[in-house]
Amino acid sequence: MLVLALMPIDVPIPSTGWDKSNHLLAFSVMALFGCRAYPGRTMAVLAGLLACGALIEALQSFTPNRSAQWQDLVADAVGLALGWSAEQLPRVMRRLRAGLHKPDFLHRDSQAAAWLSLLTDLTRQPVLLAYAHEKF
Repeated sequence: MLVLALMPIDVPIPSTGWDKSNHLLAFSVMALFGCRAYPGRTMAVLAGLLACGALIEALQSFTPNRSAQWQDLVADAVGLALGWSAEQLPRVMRRLRAGLHKPDFLHRDSQAAAWLSLLTDLTRQPVLLAYAHEKF
């Protein structure tokens, strides 16, 4: 990823077609794999990846035909949140299907509790529950 981020723009590289979606996709995938690889160190993984994104932006300011943009760092952070959510979703859905409305990791991580209580409230809606039971 670092090589792709620091290559000059005139070199053809794989792309989604929009710079911000490239950041979003890359950091979503890294967050998903990082959280799965180090399940007890979620915050450290996400903080490290966000620091990596900041480093990339700093290095891009020294790369010809590249520039640092704070919007890219925001896209990185949104991607991290999506990747973390994707990693948590199967566990949350299994617990909801089993009738348990609070996943056990909520007791350990208050930030996760705030986000997932919102997700839990949303998934209690009859239409969403029916869809989840059909799909899972």
